[in-house]
Amino acid sequence: MSERIIDYIGSSEEEAARLRLLLRMAGGKLKSRWRFSDADTPDLLLIDPDTAMGRAAREAALEADRPYICIVDLGVEDSADWALRRPVKLDALVRMLNTLAPPAIPLAAPSQPAVIVSQGESFFDLDLDDAHIPAAASAFASGGGKATQRTHAVDHDALFRRDPMANTVEAIVPHALDTNTRIEYTDAPTARTQAKIDRSDDRVLLQKSQPGDPNIDPSMRRQVVSDDRSYPLSDYLDGPLLGAAEVIEWSGLPLLVLDPVEKVYHSPADLSGLELYALQRLPRSQFGSLTRMDLGRYREMYPAKPLARLRWLVRYLASGGQLGAHLDPGGTFRLTRYLELARDYPIAFRISSVMMRGQLPLHEIAKLANAGMNEAIDVVNAYDAIGYLEHEMRPRFKR
Repeated sequence: MSERIIDYIGSSEEEAARLRLLLRMAGGKLKSRWRFSDADTPDLLLIDPDTAMGRAAREAALEADRPYICIVDLGVEDSADWALRRPVKLDALVRMLNTLAPPAIPLAAPSQPAVIVSQGESFFDLDLDDAHIPAAASAFASGGGKATQRTHAVDHDALFRRDPMANTVEAIVPHALDTNTRIEYTDAPTARTQAKIDRSDDRVLLQKSQPGDPNIDPSMRRQVVSDDRSYPLSDYLDGPLLGAAEVIEWSGLPLLVLDPVEKVYHSPADLSGLELYALQRLPRSQFGSLTRMDLGRYREMYPAKPLARLRWLVRYLASGGQLGAHLDPGGTFRLTRYLELARDYPIAFRISSVMMRGQLPLHEIAKLANAGMNEAIDVVNAYDAIGYLEHEMRPRFKR
């Protein structure tokens, strides 16, 4: 298969990249192997006549009698030039390139047998005169050494002349109506619409089945393995697992959007409705990335709440009535700030209100809030986890 060169002049990088992709997708449909190059002499020019470079390239191609194709917009009127309309389709590109590929020309059999001329000892006198080589003179005199010049005329106008009947409805969808044909309304797609859908599906399947460059050895490609690991909610809140906002709606639980950039979350559920997220490990594969539009929609639907509420919930549920090892059970505690917990955890809210009054020991906090000691310890641990707790140890433990 011969190799031919294409050069695209006056295009944007995005359009040139799309044409390169279409050329790779064409694969074995082409009669010749085509490649893009701006360093070699091209066999075909693709030009954008709307740009100054494209118009200059068109004039140069006309003077040099070099084939060219104009890439024009869909609404541009037909002209004498051969044109492809944006967006360029794979079938149109293949049909055009196969038209440009010339058929193989069979070599004509020689009319006379080859004549082998022996020069003998007169080799060093060849530049003097043919008379010094009698065998050569007699051979060429008889016509045996006459060269045959072959010429091949290519009608470029016929190659690039647009067929005005090629894109008519009759050519695209052949049809014939009988005298008793009726027109009725139907919800089903027409045959033409279904054909377009099938072609789109085939193109998507082709792109999925041929990821990357088809010339790369499959053994050299990176194997994409799904991440089936699970992590506790605290790792998603404080660790590097999430680089941007992601959403999870897993195993019947309420929707939860975590935004580590803005340090907020969005959810239709109250804090108590998110307990199951805090009590179990969450698969990393269940989180999905969000587009800017999706994230904006969630922000409008569910007001943002600080991630500190989820950190508080994780520590509150995991406390189990055991005070943190770095806290003095006989010391005093107070809150510098508190969370609004009246709807979710009324007892924890009463404890928070008492702790806002000043430094108090645990047993007084539990008594004034009408709560148990374990409940008071859980609240103290939870506020300590988010940095809202102020703790003062007993004097004998101070250094």
